[in-house]
Amino acid sequence: MGLLDRLQRKSMTEEFRASSLESIVGRVFSGMSRRGMGRSYTSQVKDGLSMNPYVYRCADLRSTAVASLEPVIYDQDDEAIPNHPLLQVLRAPNPLMSWRDLVYRTQIDYVINGNTFVIPLLTINGVGELWPTAPGNVSAVETGNIFDPVAEWQVSTSGGVVGVEPSRMIHMHTATDINGVWGISPLEAAGLSIEQQSMARQWNVSLMANGAKPSIVVQDPNPMTAQMFEDFRARLNAGHAGPEKAGSVMVLDRGKTISTAGFNARDMDYSQGVTTSAREIAIAMGVPPELVGDSANKTYSNAQEANKEFAAHTVKPQADLFYSTLTRKLAHLYPDVARIGYDEAQIDGLKGDESTIITALTSCDFMTINEKRARLSYSPVAGGDRVLTDMSKMDINDGYDPQNYT
Repeated sequence: MGLLDRLQRKSMTEEFRASSLESIVGRVFSGMSRRGMGRSYTSQVKDGLSMNPYVYRCADLRSTAVASLEPVIYDQDDEAIPNHPLLQVLRAPNPLMSWRDLVYRTQIDYVINGNTFVIPLLTINGVGELWPTAPGNVSAVETGNIFDPVAEWQVSTSGGVVGVEPSRMIHMHTATDINGVWGISPLEAAGLSIEQQSMARQWNVSLMANGAKPSIVVQDPNPMTAQMFEDFRARLNAGHAGPEKAGSVMVLDRGKTISTAGFNARDMDYSQGVTTSAREIAIAMGVPPELVGDSANKTYSNAQEANKEFAAHTVKPQADLFYSTLTRKLAHLYPDVARIGYDEAQIDGLKGDESTIITALTSCDFMTINEKRARLSYSPVAGGDRVLTDMSKMDINDGYDPQNYT
């Protein structure tokens, strides 16, 4: 064999080894990617939102909080425009939805998938209707350019595929993947915790179905035919399986003996794992565990602090992102609109305790009645633009007359 042949064979061998190693690594990582929560919207709804109570509660808390905020249209002077045509569209975005319905739908998609899409139907006068669509119905024609990654969004409908220009599509997303196209789902980060909870619940259901106790081994010194074996197992299941038969007395015949073959108490203590996974799910979804049933830390003061943290670090950033996205896509259609926003006083956790605020406003003598009412989200009243102060308080120089002391 010549030198060239040996070099070619060596090259082929090394290539084979490299391809084999790549194949092995690929199988390992593909096996890992199959565990936990995938990127499929259908999987996220079915295995996450529908099957896991913590995922559902976290998604519902976040979506309800953002959907409770009423939109406000601001002009160039940052003054609210009360009866703007765009505001009328937002309040009734399409014939089938109210504003809260649309926002709740979009925020649910955002929380579980990391992406949410709204298609505006434009008219000569501006925005006609707003229609949300599930991320599972949207695909992207990618450009490969990280600065302009999407050439067209394609939306699957009952009538076929509809193309939407990126400049028109309202796309709100979390931190994007390496291609800069799709937001990363919080359920991907919490995927293994969700799977752990599902397995723990299946474990619990299996224990209850089998008499709420570990499995057992029945030993018979005499040989059993297949029919005898099936008959005995059927009688055992009929008489002792199921939660309603837990603790029943088992009588064995023909010298049979019974012994447990289950796990010990430490192995069966999966409750700590369930608690840990629940906290991990809540953390990944931006919700303090105290708000989703973490009874270990659920005191009154902790719940108050958790509500403030939730409002400041989850609800407000999510609302800011949503309304800034609407501003970027819709405000330029109206020359007199500077931005679309909301009143932060509507977020409960940012307002603090209302009785404390009322007490503080009552004792405040440098604000008008209407300014105080606005702080509590009340409408102004006639004659409420004057500053009222306590008559017992006056400037010391105004009360001093030197003639009285001569």
